[in-house]
Amino acid sequence: GINLLRRALMHFHAKGTVLEVAAGTGRNLPYYSKSVDRIVLSDSSDQMLEQAQNKIFKLPESDRRRFAVLKADAASLELPDNSFDCV
Repeated sequence: GINLLRRALMHFHAKGTVLEVAAGTGRNLPYYSKSVDRIVLSDSSDQMLEQAQNKIFKLPESDRRRFAVLKADAASLELPDNSFDCV
């Protein structure tokens, strides 16, 4: 199903520094492998990001440090070019 697809995509394709656009509630958090150094979750909704932050807070501290949240609209992200290895 979709969870298997998510897990496979995250495990085999996400590496280095990752930007997850429209991250919502952080549903993909458990699927990021240890090969991902930094994950920036972006969403335009404060409510969604709050739920994602709650999920991040429940992770072990060593994993929590890899995550950051960014309130931003996907259509107008203002980030430097080549900031991420995977989007």
